[in-house]
Amino acid sequence: MVFAYFHLACGTLIHNYNVIYEAAQGDTARAAAAWNRSYTVQAVPYWVSFVVLGITSTVGWIAIIWKGVLPLKKCWVLAAPMLIAGIGFLLELILPLPFNGFASGFESLGWIVMFLGGIQAIKEG
Repeated sequence: MVFAYFHLACGTLIHNYNVIYEAAQGDTARAAAAWNRSYTVQAVPYWVSFVVLGITSTVGWIAIIWKGVLPLKKCWVLAAPMLIAGIGFLLELILPLPFNGFASGFESLGWIVMFLGGIQAIKEG
């Protein structure tokens, strides 16, 4: 659910900006100002739900692996989405890359790796 909500919300924010940009007839400053006004209404519920649901699923995944509920090795603890996102942000800080946004896909990668862990647990169980 968290994965779907977050990605739908991100897509909605991008779509809103595109619509506002067209309505502003290509005036980037005006479009950005209008988008900021529309985003402010969504910001608190968006980020609160993302953080709460992301942290809850991360803690839940770690507990399930740590207690041995799923037949997976303890290293699968690292497959929690927020941990993989944290690893991505650390890499972005450490590696001197000539572009920004290197870590933007790591949270999604974390969900994919966590789902792969679930598939692995089903196969082993």
